Amino acid sequence: MKERQKIPSYFLALSLLTGSCASAEASKVPDNGDRSDFPKGLWRYTGGPHPESKNQLILSAIDIAPEVIINCPLPESMKGESNIGFSAFRGGTVHSIEPGNGITRVKDKDGVIWEYLHIKPRTNLKVRMQIEFGRGLGTLACLFPPGGEIIGGLHVHVSLFLEGKDGKLIPIPIDKRKIGKWTVYKGETEYNGTLMAPGEPVRIADARVCIPSRQNLVPCGRNEKGEIIRNDIPNPFVDIAR
Repeated sequence: MKERQKIPSYFLALSLLTGSCASAEASKVPDNGDRSDFPKGLWRYTGGPHPESKNQLILSAIDIAPEVIINCPLPESMKGESNIGFSAFRGGTVHSIEPGNGITRVKDKDGVIWEYLHIKPRTNLKVRMQIEFGRGLGTLACLFPPGGEIIGGLHVHVSLFLEGKDGKLIPIPIDKRKIGKWTVYKGETEYNGTLMAPGEPVRIADARVCIPSRQNLVPCGRNEKGEIIRNDIPNPFVDIAR
């Protein structure tokens, strides 16, 4: 596939939405919604806070990928289907679903819309349905909105929005948001950034160094300063089978 930007191979190209910059009020939405966590299994933090599109300044999104690299298009042996499930970070109301574009959005009780991109939604997932924390949303897929593409392997692009009075989605920062025990922090540049949790080594988003491997989980590389890099996010706690 052709890359449109010089970014790591895991990272998402453009998303469909290009809403206006968030207001000061939008960036101050409380982060005390329902419980949240990463899906069950071993995941990789492959893209730190970055904009939703080239024209955005708000760092509203992150990328995470499964342990094993699976490139798009999917191998013929998979017959076009991935068996890698993904669950909701937060409970709430299903806001909208775009099956052909691989988009599922869930609005939490604080009004924050969590958008999950590159997922084939479950057939029993319906708009306005109430879902709980950890509810399975669907399976990872090589699906993307018109004008975009997946660069590299299967992954999920998660971004945050508020809904304006006209229904337009306004990106809001994901920096300092909590997902489970981890807190997201932006980096010095787009797509860098970290995850931090009490008692845990810092996880650094760097797919260029931390290539998923069952044989080499810790550490998975070193940065330009020689510091050990980890981007693994193990999580045994969320049931994604429901």
